[in-house]
Amino acid sequence: MDGQASLTIKKSNLYSKENGQQGWIQASDGMKYGFYGIELSTDESTLNIPIIYISGLNSKLELVQVSLMRLKMAPLVSAKGIVQINDDVKMVVISQCMFQDINITGAGGNAIRIGGTQSKSTSGINTVINDTIFKSINSKGDSNNRGGSAIAQLSQQYILNIIGGSKFDSIKCTNGDGGAIYASLFNMSKFVVDEGTSFTNCDSVAEANSGGRGGGIYLLLPYGSENDFMIWMSIVFNLNKASKFGRDIFIYCQNISALDYTDKILFDVFNSEYNKVNAIYGTETASKLGESPRIDYDLLSTFKQTFSNSLFISSKQWRSFDTQHCGIILVPCQTIDYAKIRMINGEWNQDTISGEGDGMHDLIHELIIIEEFVI
Repeated sequence: MDGQASLTIKKSNLYSKENGQQGWIQASDGMKYGFYGIELSTDESTLNIPIIYISGLNSKLELVQVSLMRLKMAPLVSAKGIVQINDDVKMVVISQCMFQDINITGAGGNAIRIGGTQSKSTSGINTVINDTIFKSINSKGDSNNRGGSAIAQLSQQYILNIIGGSKFDSIKCTNGDGGAIYASLFNMSKFVVDEGTSFTNCDSVAEANSGGRGGGIYLLLPYGSENDFMIWMSIVFNLNKASKFGRDIFIYCQNISALDYTDKILFDVFNSEYNKVNAIYGTETASKLGESPRIDYDLLSTFKQTFSNSLFISSKQWRSFDTQHCGIILVPCQTIDYAKIRMINGEWNQDTISGEGDGMHDLIHELIIIEEFVI
């Protein structure tokens, strides 16, 4: 479907219209389905099933400039998504879309719910969410306390990229962990948030001792450090809340020490404007011999601030940039000329060192070139 048009679902509060249906718009059979420049709305009836339901081995879904606004859904038996994506779908692209003023009650659910249907997938779901706005969304967690009012990623094998300055604003989940996003990383799944994505006023609210962790993002990593996630340096967290722990991020994993999370959470947690109180927390299910597992543990306590004139440089353009944040091993500078500028900036020279003996500052003197480089 293509064009600047609107489509209104007229349920007229007649539940019989949804009997035996998986979604108001159903797509399957391994085909590609696209919606472009469409506003999807309802007659103010409360829906019990998704607006869009896509399934079928190797099916593909593309939403571009699609608005889903002023929606109410109350699933009867199990949690649903306004957009429900089955485990066997191959590719999902959601670009320049708007999900706004959505209220989900009943059995709970999410604006976008990916996987969790137990269908078999041969290759996993590759999902890209680009330049999309999620605003004023309220929902409740599912029967397993999985939240993510905006996005719940439950598939066993997937790649989820959230890019292009996507915005999560005023997102609230009650009785489920993960205010805006809940993502489980099984079987070498990948979760990446990049390119200026922001989380503002996102909230995970505990109810009957369920939920309340991860106001912005909740990550479930059951098998430890081999699961891949990355939260890049341009991400913004502001004014988020969690009834219990992890206002911005909460990570549930097997072993915190093995997770290497300080190399995966790359935004500047030492910025003077960043609120460090109850910001990034985690729980582990295992621990070193003779030690108790760390439960609701402040992960920021292990971040180490390094002031250094040691910069990493790489000619590989896939992840090297000449920007004010470059120079670390995961985001090297691209040219020597820019690295020289970085070396005289305040954070990279010895004059910035303060508080000697506090155990928080290291000073290194190196210039490191990664891979091949043309001088």
